[in-house]
Amino acid sequence: MRVGVVGADPRGFGARAHIPAIQESSILTLQAICTNHDETAKVAAEKHGARHWYAGIESMLDSGEVDLVTIAVRPALHSTLALAAISYDIPVYCEWPLALNSPEAQHMARTAATNGTPTATGLQGRFSPTIRRVKDSLDSGEIGTPLSFSASLVQPPFQVDSDREWLTRSSEASGALFVASAHLTDMLQFLLGNMDSVVAVVGESLMEGTHGDGQSKFRWATQDTVQYLAKFEAGVSGTVNVTNTARRPAGFSLQILGDAGQVDMTAPEYPQITPLTAVISDRSGQVRSEVQNETSADPSPSANVKRALESFANSVLDGQDFEPDFATGTRLHHILDAIAESDRSEKWVEVTQP
Repeated sequence: MRVGVVGADPRGFGARAHIPAIQESSILTLQAICTNHDETAKVAAEKHGARHWYAGIESMLDSGEVDLVTIAVRPALHSTLALAAISYDIPVYCEWPLALNSPEAQHMARTAATNGTPTATGLQGRFSPTIRRVKDSLDSGEIGTPLSFSASLVQPPFQVDSDREWLTRSSEASGALFVASAHLTDMLQFLLGNMDSVVAVVGESLMEGTHGDGQSKFRWATQDTVQYLAKFEAGVSGTVNVTNTARRPAGFSLQILGDAGQVDMTAPEYPQITPLTAVISDRSGQVRSEVQNETSADPSPSANVKRALESFANSVLDGQDFEPDFATGTRLHHILDAIAESDRSEKWVEVTQP
């Protein structure tokens, strides 16, 4: 399939993950790169070996040169770009966060469903071989009935260049709530089923930071700590702790306890884009199996994006449904709404079904 990539800033996820994923694939072709300006699009296309370049998504969609579009720009632009692709009935893979908020995401999902256009949300953690192995283990009853879980992701603040200050604002769907917490929550839903309700505390430290160029300072305006207790429809419950304020990062860990065993997962950073290990133990604590990403040197963010894009492309070619689609992304936005509402109300909040 001929793929057109929207977004090629060298610091962005398009250049770091989408483009390498397509280049490494045997079923995808990097057909075009689209940016806001002809000059930057041409430079990116020549750098990465794309066959065409375009300034503005309409010119790329009009060309008839692409069979699938991927979007990896700031979330504020996702809706406009995705709806443009949908209007041309071109399958679209949009990075997470899907939109700035749940109403915007729901509009995208409904428009795609009405038009019959295949969609995918960039929740690539679901395609990690390790996570898939754990999913199979849970589904087969290898640890019995899951009873509880405990998840943690402790990271430092990420670097922000002075020309990308949108990354410092929650209003731009950035920060621990929209990024790290969302990816981790989607992983839990993939493994344990739909979340039913949540009680949460969300922190906004307003810490001072220094831009990546080192020439100026700024103050964070994002939710940088998220802690919640969740109940799932299947009856399992557990806790999640995510923060971007660590000075000594501890990475990722997830423990799922069952009545006949347990699963322990660890990763040095974000589990969807860094090497991930899982240990599955029986009732007595003896290790049954230990699995990790195909190679321990698999830190590239493109690895699981490649798996996700290829799965999406195959579903389009075969005329099959795909998850996570825009409806999946919309549900995840509703969970973030429930987390924020619980923080405000200091009460349990049910997750709205989109």
